[in-house]
Amino acid sequence: MNKNNNPMRTLISLLVVCLAALTLAGCGFHLRGVVKLPADMERVYIAGNENSSLVRELGLNLRASGVQVVPSAKEATAVLHVSDVAAERRVLSVTASARVREYELVSSVHFSVTAADGKTLRPDERVLVARDFQYDENDILGTSNQEALIRKEMQRDLVQIILRRLQHTTPQ
Repeated sequence: MNKNNNPMRTLISLLVVCLAALTLAGCGFHLRGVVKLPADMERVYIAGNENSSLVRELGLNLRASGVQVVPSAKEATAVLHVSDVAAERRVLSVTASARVREYELVSSVHFSVTAADGKTLRPDERVLVARDFQYDENDILGTSNQEALIRKEMQRDLVQIILRRLQHTTPQ
């Protein structure tokens, strides 16, 4: 008898696959999809520095979520105010010879949302992300490239945090 055509083996394999699928579905795991924003945010104007890479990335992510990003507040159903975008680098640790060994990179932004009629949908709040960063004084070029990469990832994290918070926006 051929092992590949064994009906018992096929049945056991099918049961294992079904059990695995039920386990994953039961634990609440699901892939992160697009953010579903409230109807109040159907057309959004982003009030902030248009040249900021964070504002540009926020606009791209809003569009990907099905939101229409409009060029003026007059056309918008909601205005997303983005301000105080800041990036800092703090010394975290030093060597015995008083040279920097590790930095803490911190990026933050303030945002709020108002409806077209002026009603506050989300009050001003600050979002902050921080990462530790090993500094190698012997590889300055590689270290600066690594820092730039970490900053870019931090900016993506800020945008995702803002989008998740916007998802739970309700009139105040």
